[in-house]
Amino acid sequence: MKEEEEDIKNYCVDIATPNGFKKGETIALCGMDIVLPKKPDRQKIKNYQKVKKNQKWDREMYVQPEGFSSMPKRKQDAWWEDELNRREFGVVFYNNGTPTYLTGSHYFYLTWVQTQELF
Repeated sequence: MKEEEEDIKNYCVDIATPNGFKKGETIALCGMDIVLPKKPDRQKIKNYQKVKKNQKWDREMYVQPEGFSSMPKRKQDAWWEDELNRREFGVVFYNNGTPTYLTGSHYFYLTWVQTQELF
């Protein structure tokens, strides 16, 4: 039974880490090992330039639809490449001074899914 549990745990870690993912620290969460990404250089972490008290996740549209079509093709391609990387590998941002990792799926939801306003 122990070997089966180890196989399942390894399978779950493998499907959660896409190709090209730079593996960093592994943490235990609810009996599973979760592989976090390697911490990027400080300048590549979202919000690094902000003061600590202003560091939080904020939804930002990187390109407005009307502006995208007027961009040169190579810039459009570069933007899409960056967005696909964020979607696949996730994003690290500073949250009150702490580097915080969002998975690609979580990033996609927070950035692109529009929810109905209740108020």
